[in-house]
Amino acid sequence: AGCVVTKNVGAGHAYATISAAVAALPSTLTGHSCVVIRDGATYTEQVTVQNFTNNGSSITIMADPASGLRPVVAPPSGSTAAFQIANASVNVQGISAVISQDIPYGVWASSAYVQMSSVSVSTSGNLGIYTAGVRLNSWSAISYSSVTVWNAHGIWLDGSTKTAVSYSSAVTKNAGFYALYLNGAASNTVTGAYLSNPAGHGAFFDAGADYNTIVRSTMLAGATTANRYALYLSGVSSNTILDSYIQGSTAVYISGSTGTVIGGSVLVATNTAGIALALTGGSVNLTLSTSTLSVKDGPGANSAGLYLDAYNRGVITLSTNVIAGGQYGAYIATQAAGTQIYITSNTILGSIGSGADRYGLYLDG
Repeated sequence: AGCVVTKNVGAGHAYATISAAVAALPSTLTGHSCVVIRDGATYTEQVTVQNFTNNGSSITIMADPASGLRPVVAPPSGSTAAFQIANASVNVQGISAVISQDIPYGVWASSAYVQMSSVSVSTSGNLGIYTAGVRLNSWSAISYSSVTVWNAHGIWLDGSTKTAVSYSSAVTKNAGFYALYLNGAASNTVTGAYLSNPAGHGAFFDAGADYNTIVRSTMLAGATTANRYALYLSGVSSNTILDSYIQGSTAVYISGSTGTVIGGSVLVATNTAGIALALTGGSVNLTLSTSTLSVKDGPGANSAGLYLDAYNRGVITLSTNVIAGGQYGAYIATQAAGTQIYITSNTILGSIGSGADRYGLYLDG
């Protein structure tokens, strides 16, 4: 694996714990340094990586790729995480973190340039992690990995820049947390991800989560309880969602946000009063193209494929979409003065049936 220094862990090898092998690495790296776990044992420890001088190199902690075995790290009570990484340029590969104690994190990387590949983080039922399965800093990556927690965020990008989440899953089961949480996190990319929270919101972009891109991903939220958003953008700017499947009681909820772009995606509202895409809170500019918006179990009161609440601003462009209601295919309230709305080559349908009035396109004001 191109390791200049290798420390072997496991039965019959020099080190009985991962932590001991990490501690045996030179404090100033002389080249790519590796800790290789040669068995599939369970290691009851917190692995902490810190205070190394990288000297232009990196550290990799990995399962032995030739063994086909997958070691487990199970941190004891009082730990911060299975892996606490406070050193730049650290890689973790092919390891499971199984958390049965109440601790904050599965993996917490407070330094940049941390790479996780083929890592799984899980809890023992609703015991275990209470803050985030994985929390990453800038210029980092998580790929081909899975995070399953109950009472925590799945993946939390906290102030991260240029971090990539690819071909990974994050699942949480608590209304107070998110499968993917971006807070003050800008210019990150999410590709081929599966993000699910059956109890609450799926992905949440909070203040400062700007210029992020989600591509070819699935986002799911609570199906029947009202106000569960598969994708929730609040007070953010210039985020792009492409070629994705998004489903929740309300699929996408955009509030007080600027310059959102959604293209080539399927948005499905599953609550009888749900909305496939809601734009509210004085949001500025929206581009929606080549997407399908629908209400699965409508038409409840005020359900809609597209709901443009009052007093959004800027330029709203709707192009080549299929938008099918609930009570409304598309509901457009009075926007702020000077707002321009372009509706081009769309198919807009209200639901069909008896009962309450139903509309394809409803212009209110």
